[in-house]
Amino acid sequence: MTELPFASAATLEALELPAVLRLLASLAASDLGRDRVLALRPRRADGELDDQRRRLEEVGRLLEDGPLVPALEQPLAPLLDRAAGSGRALAGREVVELAAGLGAA
Repeated sequence: MTELPFASAATLEALELPAVLRLLASLAASDLGRDRVLALRPRRADGELDDQRRRLEEVGRLLEDGPLVPALEQPLAPLLDRAAGSGRALAGREVVELAAGLGAA
């Protein structure tokens, strides 16, 4: 865990932030969601905190009816990387998998 200007790596470890992030990441529906959770870091600026609080409140309202997206078995990141221009065209099956994953999201 990287050190922040207002919290050392030791402080974040003592607060068990890495363990909490790993637990939350295990609940993510896709590899992309898992990566975003693992990249979360505490924020200090009031504006950032207010924006984050509003987003979390909206997610809470949306989750009242169940998960926002179904769990995805196929990782999307490699398919998106290839589709974005890695030089190799996606195979037909990969296009179908990507469409299904994006359609679920």
